[in-house]
Amino acid sequence: MEEDSRGEWDSFLKYQKLIYKIAYGFLKDHEDAIDICNDVWVEYLEEIKNEKNFITEEYRKNWILCVTKNICKNKLAKKIRIEHEKENSII
Repeated sequence: MEEDSRGEWDSFLKYQKLIYKIAYGFLKDHEDAIDICNDVWVEYLEEIKNEKNFITEEYRKNWILCVTKNICKNKLAKKIRIEHEKENSII
């Protein structure tokens, strides 16, 4: 891991358990929750790369939690849509 990313990783790790808990609460699946943690990390790195300035730690936390919830909602909607399509294809 590059030196710059290491500091960001340490900042991100503070919220990893919370991200997992939110994701698991939405999706009720361990593997999906782990995937969400990875997806949030990728989004976080993209924001850093695009020179996103997290002015305060509170702002960083709120941003991470908002992104986590949005990714979870999207994944849940996709799972529901796939299940619905499967049910309709059986009929």
